[in-house]
Amino acid sequence: MRFALNGRATRNFLGLLVLMHFVLFVDRVNLAAAAPIMQKDLGLSNIALGIAFSAFNYSYAPFQLVGGWFADRFGARRTLMVCGLWWSLTTIATAAVTGLVSLFAVRCVLGMGEGATLPAANRALSKWTGLASRGTAIGITHSAGRVGAAAAAPIVVFLITWFSWRFSFAALGTVSAFWAALWWWTFHEDPRQHPAITSTELATLPADDPAARTGSGPVPWRRLVPRMMPMMIIYFCQGWTGWLYVTWMPSLLKNNYGLDLKKSSLLYAAVILTGFIAELGQKARACENVR
Repeated sequence: MRFALNGRATRNFLGLLVLMHFVLFVDRVNLAAAAPIMQKDLGLSNIALGIAFSAFNYSYAPFQLVGGWFADRFGARRTLMVCGLWWSLTTIATAAVTGLVSLFAVRCVLGMGEGATLPAANRALSKWTGLASRGTAIGITHSAGRVGAAAAAPIVVFLITWFSWRFSFAALGTVSAFWAALWWWTFHEDPRQHPAITSTELATLPADDPAARTGSGPVPWRRLVPRMMPMMIIYFCQGWTGWLYVTWMPSLLKNNYGLDLKKSSLLYAAVILTGFIAELGQKARACENVR
């Protein structure tokens, strides 16, 4: 894998995005892992819990557009640092919820921060990888998110068992803050300004385009939307099905099959880990075929 062996600077950059996707998905699905305990503690019905689950997506979708605009205008370094702090504060705030209204609100705000994250991360990746290795890099980083989703349940259950569900959200939110600080401290918007990058690494990167530093002008919506519509429909179906499994599986395993919290978390993790295996190769092939 040529991308992974180019040099320390590109490996460190890829490591930052891998860690980001891992933390991002832990913060995204931690509610599902804690739901069986939270539902009883907060007195939520299944309908109320479903409303709380859906709050994330109501803001996540539109803020993907907002995040892309911010990343083009202000750069990936600033955008992702703000996003990281956003996940941190909202995840910590989840520890203080008292019912459906506050839980819905905090999950909606979390969706704003996470929705803006992936467009900004892809902007950074487009600058730090060449076309020949971009598909592989996307496959690696996105599959790390599946590992994070799978790891979330055992991590949350461990924290709940030893402490409480409120402590689990406070602890995970603190980890997100550390990632934001690490990103701000180590990431360079322009890889050519990185002190450790080598000429071999630079040779694989796309040519510097001064116009791209501040975006590429108005978005051609009339041409863009019809071209993207088939992909949007596919992604809607994939997202609907995937979110159904990710959010309700821990509660299903506990309530319908009588598994305790520890056993259900391990089975949940095993199911989600299959996505890691599939996505690692699938996205690499798909993205490189687009070239």
